[in-house]
Amino acid sequence: MALTIGLAFSAPASATDVIPLPESHAFPENVAATAEGVLYVSSFRDGGVLKIAPGSTPVPFFKPGEHGTRSTFGLLIDEKTRTLWVASNDISAIGVKGPGDVEGAWVKGFDLDGGAPKFSAKPADAAVANDFALGDDGTLYVTNTRGPQIFRLAPDAKAFEVFVEDERLKGGLDGIAFDESGALYVNTYMSGELFRIDMKAGKPGAITKLKTSRR
Repeated sequence: MALTIGLAFSAPASATDVIPLPESHAFPENVAATAEGVLYVSSFRDGGVLKIAPGSTPVPFFKPGEHGTRSTFGLLIDEKTRTLWVASNDISAIGVKGPGDVEGAWVKGFDLDGGAPKFSAKPADAAVANDFALGDDGTLYVTNTRGPQIFRLAPDAKAFEVFVEDERLKGGLDGIAFDESGALYVNTYMSGELFRIDMKAGKPGAITKLKTSRR
């Protein structure tokens, strides 16, 4: 049985809109795309990251378990530094062993063009690194699903710091994104909530729970 990704691009009708994934790459977790349309796909269950160039079949960007990775979660492409950021986690505690035996959560950066490792660090001793957002100044922000925290990695820094820690965010932090004004938005997947975090000169401001139009 082939796994597929459906793409909703504004493109001519002749463009490929279904890309079969290998059966060995079940349960894709996240997809990131370059400006040229190259896709990268992570896997919750099997790990590794696939690379899919336009008009081509998927190939491994790195294989499951390579470079000290395990279950792969969020992906983010930094075009300016030509970096692919990857969240890797040990989630064997919930019955998903993943490849290898590396413990803990890791954020890893890879050269987008050659695939060489560029960065590797734990955001915290006890964390699940989920998703990424990139600030205008190149600062990387990472959600922690295991705790109500958002981590921050400044440009050229070697270690993460806690950017936000607030009990209102304890419902399983997941996605994270900036809007055009520079405010940061996060959602929680267990409690199903959405929050806006105001930014003031690079520091977190008010945290506001947003009311959604549907439950």
